[in-house]
Amino acid sequence: MKPNINVFWFKRDLRIIDNEALICAINEDSPLLLVYLFEPSFINDIHTSKRHINFVKQSILDLNISLKKFNTHIHVYESELSHFFEKLIKKYNVKSVFSTEEIGLDVTYKRDITFKSFCKKNKIEWIEKPRTGVFRGRKNRDKWIENWKELMSSPIKSFNPKSNDFVNLQISGFKEIILKNTKSNNIQRGGPTEAQKYLKSFLSDRYKKYHFKISKPKLSRYHCSRLSPYFSWGNLSARYVWQLAKKEIENGKSRLHLNSFTSRLRWQSHFIQKFEMEPEMEFRSINKGYKNNKTVNKKYLNAWKKGKTGFPLVDASMRCVNETGYLNFRMRALLV
Repeated sequence: MKPNINVFWFKRDLRIIDNEALICAINEDSPLLLVYLFEPSFINDIHTSKRHINFVKQSILDLNISLKKFNTHIHVYESELSHFFEKLIKKYNVKSVFSTEEIGLDVTYKRDITFKSFCKKNKIEWIEKPRTGVFRGRKNRDKWIENWKELMSSPIKSFNPKSNDFVNLQISGFKEIILKNTKSNNIQRGGPTEAQKYLKSFLSDRYKKYHFKISKPKLSRYHCSRLSPYFSWGNLSARYVWQLAKKEIENGKSRLHLNSFTSRLRWQSHFIQKFEMEPEMEFRSINKGYKNNKTVNKKYLNAWKKGKTGFPLVDASMRCVNETGYLNFRMRALLV
């Protein structure tokens, strides 16, 4: 008789605070295996860079420090999703797989379709919880703002497991990857601990000129929140940050600057919602002026990539993002 287990599959939700899918998984009876997969199809995708991989590794190492007191860790493997589970179910009865919905690229969308068929065939329940602020299956955005505000105001999900909630195991045919710390140089490090540092410094001091400095090429580096990568990889949930910012307003801090910040949290969710509803944007030019195929000037393109176009602000912006991985919204728009 194969032992029963459940699996929590980490993706772009590398956190334990306010991770709804993880909390649901812990509340189930069967012991829980925590897993992250470096999928070759994702690693080799044109949209994935070494910086992304390093950020994920740093996030997992950080999470493992918090998980150590529960006698567990995130088991990391390099494998395509369905292949991993094919091996796993040979020795274990996987009752349920828990994860957070991923609003991603075509490569991850196709993977999810394949995995859904795999789960149905093998009688595995796949339980997905929404990414905060994005709702799957909507036909339009009527009442979307009301729904978003309701979700942002709902209670934060606490992480209070017991040591015996988890299972650690070796999987035949797979060698678990032992992660090592990587240098970040001038690039922000990944992980909930780093995310909390940036959040704390922003809400305590850096927010004070946010509304006026958000578009400044240089000053925005200090006065913007710098939380973008932590939202992108799920080190923080939008709900958690939104509620902390609103609490600071209640405590007497600037309504102008912090409301300006929380409105942009809503915008972020809004545009991810747009991508969820119109995923063909990955392949279709939104600007009709670029609809027809045009000849690419490789010389100009390489000059743009290296920050050597001869236009000072464009070149400075590109060199900045190449060196530090960070650029404020206005300068990103300028580059595009």
